[in-house]
Amino acid sequence: PEGISTSPTSPYFFTTGSTNSTIFLGSLTAPTLTPFIPSHTIPGLTISYGQKLTRNNHLILAGGESGRVFIIDTVSKTLLQRYDNGLSETLLNDVAVDEGTGDVYVTDTKARCVWRLRGEDIGEGKPVEGGLERWVDIAGGLVSGINGIVVVPGGYMIVGDMLGGCLWSVKIATREVMKVDTGLLSFIGFPDGLLYSAPYLYAVNGVHPLDLSLTDVITVLELLPPYKTGKVVGRITNPLLDQPSTIAFVPGTEEKELLVVNYQVCFDSRAADGEREGWVQSRLTGNLVA
Repeated sequence: PEGISTSPTSPYFFTTGSTNSTIFLGSLTAPTLTPFIPSHTIPGLTISYGQKLTRNNHLILAGGESGRVFIIDTVSKTLLQRYDNGLSETLLNDVAVDEGTGDVYVTDTKARCVWRLRGEDIGEGKPVEGGLERWVDIAGGLVSGINGIVVVPGGYMIVGDMLGGCLWSVKIATREVMKVDTGLLSFIGFPDGLLYSAPYLYAVNGVHPLDLSLTDVITVLELLPPYKTGKVVGRITNPLLDQPSTIAFVPGTEEKELLVVNYQVCFDSRAADGEREGWVQSRLTGNLVA
């Protein structure tokens, strides 16, 4: 799996495979996942990366190299809408939803931009097929590959650069892009999935080719509007972390808990037919700051 999304009103969560199109359903009360929608059931869906579950039970999936965004009705288990960016060199990686407008934002690691799908175009009775709007470019030099994205209070979004090892702040109203200053000696790693709960930003680091101390760790930064600067205040480590990619808060808990997807990018030579072994959903509890 790569992405994860939780339901605010139930103990259930969704995750999907980045090597096939199976959508899995998990429960906070059960130790195993169950297939929710079998592979190749959704037309055009072959792989999936980041995802978000909306309040009206629409599951929004980033379709990786397909350049497509899929909106699935989890009640009827059917495709509601499908949008395409029309590019051959693309990797739609992560998804964020602006709860105020319903707008959907999707990062593209290869095209180094954020695509937008207007909330007013999503839902029953809307066109089934459509195109994505290239909303803002984020190109941080020769080495750059944006990935995680989260909409934060005050009309901004934060985007993680997994190759540049940095964070970008985007003012939604003006599309102004600014690199977040985290300090000369504050290494945040190669951020993948992002999660925000004021004043803390959680940045997942599954693999760091240069610094082993930033592998299998979640970096915690203090980050407040206007999001020009950030400070690393802690790093979460746990034996359960094994090449993590994305995280989600466990809903309805007084003490913050995280559901963590262990992506396990590297293929295990013992696995048959190139399938990855031992991928799990890890539930972390305790102090999520220090």
